[in-house]
Amino acid sequence: NKELSDFERLSETAGSFNKENFLALPNELKIKKDSLDSFQTKLIELSAKISSLEKEKATLLNRKEAIFKIKICPTCLQDVPDIHKHNILNSVELNLSEIGKESEQLNFILRGLFKNISNLKSELEKLETLKINFEIQKILVEQLEAAKEKISSIEKDKQGIEKDIQMLESHVIGLKEKILSF
Repeated sequence: NKELSDFERLSETAGSFNKENFLALPNELKIKKDSLDSFQTKLIELSAKISSLEKEKATLLNRKEAIFKIKICPTCLQDVPDIHKHNILNSVELNLSEIGKESEQLNFILRGLFKNISNLKSELEKLETLKINFEIQKILVEQLEAAKEKISSIEKDKQGIEKDIQMLESHVIGLKEKILSF
């Protein structure tokens, strides 16, 4: 009877196991992990591009400073006119502006990637927890099957014992009748 009550409790716990969902879970986990790897690769690429742009920006700023300081051209040893300096500065400013815009766009994309990566990590954690719960339920279902077999065996034993009890009771009655007749 105790084992029957344990069996009922076990069957209530394992009742929510869905084998199809359990079998689909590894594939879903793989897809999410592949997406996460892809996003992380893009993140590295974008970070490298942003770093490259920052270096280019620093180079242009150094060039800009150097042009203001030049009085005589180091190549031809002639005076550098202010108009030529301003033309070069305008070119540098235009390049800096383009770098700034591109850097801003890349940073916007980078923020989106961080958000996507964060969401994927959160989903992966939930799926891993779900996987663990499914594995626990699978074990419970296996135990449930073993318990069903054991209960069936116990029921057969119980019926056999009840027959033995009836046979012994009838034998006791028969012996009592023989004792009374003596």
